[in-house]
Amino acid sequence: MENNKDINSTNKFLRGIHMGGATFKDYLEKAEDKELKDELVHVIESFKTHEEAITNRIEKMGGNAVDTLGVMGTMAEFFEKVKLMPVNTDLEVCERAIKAMEMGIYQGNKFIDENKELDHSIMKEVKGVVKDYDNHLRHIEKIMEKYKH
Repeated sequence: MENNKDINSTNKFLRGIHMGGATFKDYLEKAEDKELKDELVHVIESFKTHEEAITNRIEKMGGNAVDTLGVMGTMAEFFEKVKLMPVNTDLEVCERAIKAMEMGIYQGNKFIDENKELDHSIMKEVKGVVKDYDNHLRHIEKIMEKYKH
């Protein structure tokens, strides 16, 4: 039964990664600057890599990995698209991307804290996700500096 709990918890985390990927694709559509677009593409590729890694871990536990956002995620994505409508500058895209990365880091750390008994290999993947989010956050913050002037 513990395995089902691990699978469910990990699938919930995977949905968050799906949400992040969908959100950053929306940001990419709004971005103008090549450096920002390149970084957003890099972030999206990172999400895909993490999706594959977490999916493999779930399948190794004998579970079925979610491949959609689910109803709540789909609704959240819709509301994010609505909130993005007035965004017209790369500075605003950066601000949104930074908030989204900070949320991803927060949720990743919360997942780690709430699932300490989770399989070591999954926990290692999750910690890798959080580390990558932190790196992406710093790159986006650096890019954003040039738009503030």
